[in-house]
Amino acid sequence: MSNTLDILVHVPRLSEAILVTIAPDATIIALEEHLRANGHVEATFSEVFVFKEGVLVALDRGVTLLDHGIAHGEHVHIHHRKEIAVSVHYMDGCIERPFSPHESVGNVDAALRS
Repeated sequence: MSNTLDILVHVPRLSEAILVTIAPDATIIALEEHLRANGHVEATFSEVFVFKEGVLVALDRGVTLLDHGIAHGEHVHIHHRKEIAVSVHYMDGCIERPFSPHESVGNVDAALRS
């Protein structure tokens, strides 16, 4: 096993991912601290949530990157909300449902139509 892990981190307000080199046994908390120390997470966000690409549930903060199955070159996404409310208003009603902030627009649309 390598001593370091290079992951691509997507943060709010940046269109490009940030390359982060970190120990595989670092926890999600350590990743967040690293991002804060380097100015990639705004101080106004008291809590952030980390999502593995393709996974709609936030990662457990106390668990290591390795134990979450995050591999070299993998993408993770940082959000300041665990879920967002989506509302669709029709002439005769409204559908409202929470979604992961990492959910695609296509998946939200399909879920609301079902």
